[in-house]
Amino acid sequence: DKDPKLSKEFFDAFLDIDDSQDLELAININGKEKWVELKKLREKFGHKEEKKLKQIESLDGETLNLEDFCFLLSEMPHEKLKEPKANPSIPIPKLPYHLKEAIKNNKLLLFVGSGMSMKFGFPNWTKLTIEICKKVGKTNYIPLLKDGDLEPLFVISQLENKFKKQIVEKVEELYGSLGIDPDLSVHKKLISLSSKIITTNYDRAFEQADSKLYVAKHFDNFQLSQLKSKERFLYKLHGCISSPDNCILFKSNYDKLYNPKEGEKFPIFEFRKLFSEYSFLFLGYSMSDVEIKQIFDAMNEMQKDYDPHHFIVSTNKFEGYKHIENYPTPQLKDYKDLEPLIDSLLAYKNSLLTNA
Repeated sequence: DKDPKLSKEFFDAFLDIDDSQDLELAININGKEKWVELKKLREKFGHKEEKKLKQIESLDGETLNLEDFCFLLSEMPHEKLKEPKANPSIPIPKLPYHLKEAIKNNKLLLFVGSGMSMKFGFPNWTKLTIEICKKVGKTNYIPLLKDGDLEPLFVISQLENKFKKQIVEKVEELYGSLGIDPDLSVHKKLISLSSKIITTNYDRAFEQADSKLYVAKHFDNFQLSQLKSKERFLYKLHGCISSPDNCILFKSNYDKLYNPKEGEKFPIFEFRKLFSEYSFLFLGYSMSDVEIKQIFDAMNEMQKDYDPHHFIVSTNKFEGYKHIENYPTPQLKDYKDLEPLIDSLLAYKNSLLTNA
């Protein structure tokens, strides 16, 4: 919409392919959806662009950038395409004052949960625990897990003493790879929004999205001590699949990290310092996540009246936690709405840079 000539060229390219039958692929033009048959793209471009077509085909219901379709324009090389701004057809929720201030003052820290990695096919806690039960032959737990009668953390912890090695092996097997040519576009957007990130995820999506991020794991005190001096960092609070034996997985691990009898551990000490300096924006968590209660209870203990405000984006409403605000209000109806919300936050940040 910002470049009429470019918009017309794309529209003409799509119109040339579209016969308005068996419609599968949608694009936005002037805020209205226009449909193009994906099969026609395949017929027109054949094996030459098969990799790009497969990538587009796999993005079911997701927003695509102009460069995803650059091969349609034979006379316009990829490098001439401008970085697209947030889709203007997406309504931007009203930004809370403290969230705007955090973005403006480079004091926003992203706290990312497993919901942001589901697209890679990783299991949630319940599915992970079911797979572990199958591996170690404890299938009697499975119906209780499926019905919600037993918590995944309880079951995994019950199996720790006898089957720890097999459990760690299963976790490494399930989280060890992002797959072939993974779509890291959302992770790249998150890094553009804020290059200061904490995650409880074991996977290496952020590291693959940006190899320049300084990575600190919870079990390496030297790495943690360097966080304060880094402009771009990834704090892996629950460990990394590259060191599966050190992942926070069992109740004993959680208790050691969050409720140590011998006093606060260095990972939480560093977490506390970040918590008091930055506004956290939680993404990819739900009320059913094992780790979120541990984290929020720890935050409640840390919170002082003068500390920054913090925000959570979820399909659930989180209540009873001091200085943690649900955003947007009402909550997201579906996690498919999350990427447009990230786009709107990026649009606000980009508007600050444009007007600076």
